[in-house]
Amino acid sequence: MRQILRRCLDHAGSLSLAALAGGLLYLAFQEVPDWGGASGRIHPMDMTVYTPSTVRRDYWPDGSLRSEVPYRKGVKEGTARFYRPDGTLEWTIQYRRGKLDGKSLHYDPQGRNDSMEVYMWGDLIYPPQA
Repeated sequence: MRQILRRCLDHAGSLSLAALAGGLLYLAFQEVPDWGGASGRIHPMDMTVYTPSTVRRDYWPDGSLRSEVPYRKGVKEGTARFYRPDGTLEWTIQYRRGKLDGKSLHYDPQGRNDSMEVYMWGDLIYPPQA
């Protein structure tokens, strides 16, 4: 994202403010090159550039890590991790092609696994539902 903004600002002297804003809005909904060689997609809400492999990180207000969610071509893929405000791991959730697929583990504040769910292509398969 910084690269895109930097390129826009490099040419801002020759553009009006309306043209610059319009260009950024256009980029927000388009597939664009990642100037590093791979193609990426910019998320329209948070302006995150999703390159072929991206890990999106969110933070608590105090700056500590809240979550890490891996994306592949703009779709959740891999093991996502969610943390408590004190930094301890709370959940690990596996995704495949954007759907829950694999183990979803919850950890207590001491770091012990206290529950598990297993998904296959988005459907809960363990524990069995009554």
